[in-house]
Amino acid sequence: MNLGAEGQSQGARQSAITNCVFNEISNYAIWIENGTNNSSQDNQFLNVGNTGSDEGGPTTAIIKFREVGNNSTGDYFRRTEYLSYNDSYINSPTPFIPEIEGPIFAEFDKAHTKSFSQSPTFLEQGVYVSYTRLFRLAGYANQTYKIKYQIVGRNSFTVKTGELTVHSGLGLTSQITLTDEYDFAGDIDNEDLLNFTARFVDADSIGGYDTIAVNVTNPIADTFDIQYKVSIQKTE
Repeated sequence: MNLGAEGQSQGARQSAITNCVFNEISNYAIWIENGTNNSSQDNQFLNVGNTGSDEGGPTTAIIKFREVGNNSTGDYFRRTEYLSYNDSYINSPTPFIPEIEGPIFAEFDKAHTKSFSQSPTFLEQGVYVSYTRLFRLAGYANQTYKIKYQIVGRNSFTVKTGELTVHSGLGLTSQITLTDEYDFAGDIDNEDLLNFTARFVDADSIGGYDTIAVNVTNPIADTFDIQYKVSIQKTE
């Protein structure tokens, strides 16, 4: 007789994990193989999924949901700060393994801040381009990121507030799109000068995309501060 067999086949239902601190865990902190309508809310995840390394050496996701219908709200993942925009990792060969594996709707807790200056011009694949890598996003999946942001110029009268939508789709041909809906206040000549793009990146150079890079083009001779928050919806 296998006690609990029925519960194992159905999995967790309508469970809430809240206000916990997960620290120094080699693999997943939360893993729900079967079950739906479960939530992780207002938890902190510190050095999780790194198999004895630190946040710069991820090996697994931090949360794993296998079925549709689970969510994460207000969770804090220290991995995000390291692999998204930390200067030591933003251009590193470390792939951004996602915070959450599986189908999910997640609204991350932390508002991130970063500054960027006038974009350099450099040669890329035989073409001169001008952009600055602003931050990275996790994973390579059928997913949609929503990124609410505000940009303020330190010396110029420039305030741009909006929401980026970054959608990646996998198929015979992998595709990524970025749209930017925003309001602008300030010098009208600057309104169309700050532009975002997104691209897939093979960070570890072993073949196949593993990370998304979001870039900004800034031809203005000024330094800007950006504050942003991220949410994600994905099907796998």
